[in-house]
Amino acid sequence: MIPANLHFNKPSEYIESILNTGKMKIITEPTPFPAGVFGFSSFGLGGTNSHAILESEPQTPKPESKMDEGYPIIIPFSGRTEEGLKESLEKAKELAGNQDAVGLLHNAFRRNISGHEVRGHVVVTKDAEPQMSIETLKGTGEARPLWFVFPGMGSQWNESELL
Repeated sequence: MIPANLHFNKPSEYIESILNTGKMKIITEPTPFPAGVFGFSSFGLGGTNSHAILESEPQTPKPESKMDEGYPIIIPFSGRTEEGLKESLEKAKELAGNQDAVGLLHNAFRRNISGHEVRGHVVVTKDAEPQMSIETLKGTGEARPLWFVFPGMGSQWNESELL
C-alpha cells in the first residue's frame, strides 16, 4: 500500500506538464502498489533529500516447502558474541517454516561479515528437535569458502577424514 501525501494541495506550475502526460502521479489517497517500477522522492525543509526506485515482486506461485518432504533446512548465522548468536539462532528456529525468511538469512550470511567472529547454524528437520552448532573463529578475518561434499556411496573418500 502506498500512503497518501499528507500535505499536497496543488501542483507547482513547473511540474504541471509532467502530471498532465501521466508519467508522474502524486498520490493523494492510499493506493495499492501495482506491478512495475516506481520512483519515490522526499524533499525535506532542511535540505535532506531522499530518492528510491522500487520494483514490485513478481507474482509467481511459490514452491511447496521442502520441510514437507523431510529434507533438513540449514539456517546460517553469525554474530559478534556467542550470547548474541545463541539468541539469534533460537529465534531462527521459529522461522524454519518460512521459506522467504530462510532465503533472506541465506543471502545475508552468504559472505564474510567483518567483526562477526562467531558463526553458527541451526539444522531443522520435520520430525526431530532442531540442532544448533556454534563455532568461534580464530583466523585472519578473510572469507572462507563453504564446501558441500556429496560423495555418493563414499568409496572415493576412503582415506579422507571427511567420513
